[in-house]
Amino acid sequence: MDSLMAFIFTYRGTLFPLAFIPPMVMSSEQHTLLHYLIGFILVVLGFTLRILGVRWIGGRARVHSAGARHLMTSGIYGHVRNPLYEGNVLAAGGLTALYFSIWSVPLVLFLLVALYTIIARHEERCLELQMGDTYRMYLQEVPRWFFRLKPYEGSSASDPITPWGVVFNREKFFIFTCTALTFFSPLWHFQLSQLSFLEMPIPSKYRIFIPTAAIVLISILLFLKIAARLQRKRGSWLKVDRVTDSKNLPA
Repeated sequence: MDSLMAFIFTYRGTLFPLAFIPPMVMSSEQHTLLHYLIGFILVVLGFTLRILGVRWIGGRARVHSAGARHLMTSGIYGHVRNPLYEGNVLAAGGLTALYFSIWSVPLVLFLLVALYTIIARHEERCLELQMGDTYRMYLQEVPRWFFRLKPYEGSSASDPITPWGVVFNREKFFIFTCTALTFFSPLWHFQLSQLSFLEMPIPSKYRIFIPTAAIVLISILLFLKIAARLQRKRGSWLKVDRVTDSKNLPA
């Protein structure tokens, strides 16, 4: 079980796109201003949470092993434990509203919250083994998903805040993707949808198969990218850090 949870954590980014399969294969609905309003608000909230999370945690935002040098409780981490995951979830919900339907937003949110809860529990177990009572106190005081209004008053990390330039450089793919997809959605619904080639009769089975295959292909490519990186760094793309005791965690 430890190996499986570590494997899921390591390749967590490859599972994220799969949450878009249900809204893609479900019937869409006529888009209105409400779709764009809800979608835009969710994307902005998700974007803000993730950028603030990276601002405080820096390069540890994209690690392949759970654990940390020390506990971060300053800034956004004094209000919610997983701003990066929460930001991803909200941004995905916003894109769902922008491109598909409002009714499918709760489904995507549920799927991603379930996925990230599994991932977060593995991460929490690693940190608890590593930090003991200090982290257990943080768990009791700061929610995993809901926002705590009063900042956490416990001890905090001493790392300096990541400069904005570094944050935007590290998150350039996330920023570009969210921005491009957000502003492209009206063009897709009101302009590209009028092109004649999109009105060609397509068998219903292919209307489901084509978008599903595209999402699966994206996940596979992301998997291969991470696997190649681990192969270079660890000598094996299957080598993940299991959590059996604190000795397996980063110092």
